[in-house]
Amino acid sequence: MDWRERFRAGAVTSASRARAHPGRGVVISDRDGNDEAYAWDVESGGLRRLTDSGTAVIEAAITPGGSSIVYLRDTTGSEFGHLHRVPFEGGESVDLTPELDEYVAYEVHATDDVVVAIAAFADGQRLLCIRESDVHLWPQEALVTSLAVADDGSIAAVGEPMDGLIGRTVVRSLRDGTEIDRLDRSVPYAIRGSEIAVGLHRDDHLRPGTWTPGHEPTPLVVDVPGDVVPVAWSDDGTRILLFQLHRASGGLFVLDLASESVERLATPAGAPSAWNRPELHGDAASTVWSDAEHPWSVIEADRSGSRVLLTAARADRYPGTAWREVAFSSEDGTEIHAWLLTPPGDGPWPAILYSHGGPTSVAGPTFNTICQAWADNGHALLSVNYRGSTTFGDAYREALTGDIGGVDVADMVAGHRWLVESGIAVPDRVILNGYSYGGYLTLQCMATHPELWAGGIAGAPVADWIGVGEDQNASLDAYDVALFGPDTPESRAHKVRASPSSYVDRFAAPLLITTPESDTRTPLRPTQAFVDALRAAGKDVTLDLIKGGHVGVGPEQEIAMMESWLAFAEGIVARRP
Repeated sequence: MDWRERFRAGAVTSASRARAHPGRGVVISDRDGNDEAYAWDVESGGLRRLTDSGTAVIEAAITPGGSSIVYLRDTTGSEFGHLHRVPFEGGESVDLTPELDEYVAYEVHATDDVVVAIAAFADGQRLLCIRESDVHLWPQEALVTSLAVADDGSIAAVGEPMDGLIGRTVVRSLRDGTEIDRLDRSVPYAIRGSEIAVGLHRDDHLRPGTWTPGHEPTPLVVDVPGDVVPVAWSDDGTRILLFQLHRASGGLFVLDLASESVERLATPAGAPSAWNRPELHGDAASTVWSDAEHPWSVIEADRSGSRVLLTAARADRYPGTAWREVAFSSEDGTEIHAWLLTPPGDGPWPAILYSHGGPTSVAGPTFNTICQAWADNGHALLSVNYRGSTTFGDAYREALTGDIGGVDVADMVAGHRWLVESGIAVPDRVILNGYSYGGYLTLQCMATHPELWAGGIAGAPVADWIGVGEDQNASLDAYDVALFGPDTPESRAHKVRASPSSYVDRFAAPLLITTPESDTRTPLRPTQAFVDALRAAGKDVTLDLIKGGHVGVGPEQEIAMMESWLAFAEGIVARRP
C-alpha cells in the first residue's frame, strides 16, 4: 500500500461519554483534515462535527448530562484562544471568557454548572473556574499533571509535581480557590462525593488507592504489575476501573471494593492511549486504542471480549511491518526498551534511530504513520524508550530529571551500537529522527556524538532551552521547572549544557529541521537563531517551515513533511558507499 494512505486513514485522538447520559459523547478526530470536535451518538456510531477552527482542537469536555460540549477555540494554531460552549445538538458556540486575554487551556472539565481548566496566559498560569457567568482565576504556578473535578463543582483535586515528576494531590475549593488539603506522593484521577481515587507512589510505581481529605490514604492491594491507577468509579461506588500502563503497553481491570477481587477486561492486541482516560459505563470500559495496522479508535471491553465502539478509519486495516520488542544495555548497564521495524529482505539496511516526544511519554506497538513510512521506504527503524519515558517505573522516568541531555543521549547512543552489533545497520548509515522532544534529542545527539550519525531530521525541536523558555507558553514553564528545577544559576548552567546551540561547531552531518510557524511549545525564534548560527559556521542545515502549531497540522501537511524527510534521507544514503 502507499504509505500516504496511513496519514489519511482517519484517527480518533480522544473520546469521552457523558456520565449520566452515556449514549452521548464527544470525540476529537482528524477524519475531515485537522483535529476537530464531534458530537458522538454512541448507539448509532454517528459523528456530527461541532467545530471548524481551521487549526487543531486539542481537548473537549462533555457535561455529565450530555447537553453541551466545551472546547478551546484557537484560530491560529498557537494553542491560544478562549473556551467555548456549544450545544450537543449543534448551533452557535458561546465564548465563556470574552473579557479575558487569550490563553492556553488544558485539563478541561465541565459539569452542568461549572467549567474548570488550567489556563496559561502570557504572564503565567492560573486555575480557571467559570461558574455560570462568573469567571475566577486563582494562582497555579506548578505544572498540572492531572485534574479531577467533583460532579457538584465544589472541589477540584489538582495533581502537580512535588519532586521532579513525583506527584502530589492538592484539593482546592472551587468557590474561592483556597487549599483544603494535600497528599504527597500521589496523583488524583476521579472524585466520588468526598473520596478521591488516587495513584500512590509506592514500590517504584503508581499504585491504586483512595483518599478522603483530612484522613490517611487507603492503598488498594492488587496483583497487577506496573503503574496501575484508579481512573473511574462505578455509578454505585462499589467498583473502581483500574488502568494499567506497564512496559509500553497496558490493560483494564475492575476492582470490586467489597470482595477485593480484581477482574481483567478483555482488550485487543496493541496498546491504549496514555492521553485518553478510560471510562466505566455499566460493566464495560471504553478507551482509545490502536495497533500497528489499525488507527486509533474507541474500543469497549468487558470480561467476555472487546469490540470497536467507534472508528474514523477509511479502511478495515492498513497492513505494514510488525513491531518487534527489543532491549539493550546503555553505557551504565541499564536495560533500555525499544521497538524495531525492518523492511522485507536481509539487512543491513539504512537505519533510522527514532525518539518519541515528551519526554514523559512512551512509544508503544501502535499505529505510527511516521515510523511505518520509514519502513515502507526501505529503512530499518529503532524507536527507543529512553530514560525519562513512562510505564517503566518512577526510577526509570526520574533518571532524566535534572539530567536532560545526559542519560537520554546515552540511551540513544546505545541504540546506535545495538543496531550495528545486531547486523541491522552499518555504522555510517544511521540517521536520527524525532519530533518535539524527539527533535531535541536528534540535535543533542548530533552535537555531542557527531561521529556517529549520517544525518539528522528534527521536527519542532528545542535548540536552546533558555531561548525556548523565554518564548514558550506558560504551561511549559512549569514543565521545565519539573525537569530542570527552579531557576537558579545551576539550573541555567544545566540548560546551557543541555542545549544543542552550545555546540554549533561540533555539528558534522547534514541536518533538516521542520518546524511550525505558530508553535508555542517549541517556538520558532530560538530555532531560527540556531539555524543562522549553523549557517554562519558553514554547516549543512535546511529549515522548512509549515503552517499551524505544534500538533494537529493535518494529514496533508504531515505527508508533505514526510516526503521531504524521505527525500533528505535518500540523498544522504545515495552519498554513502
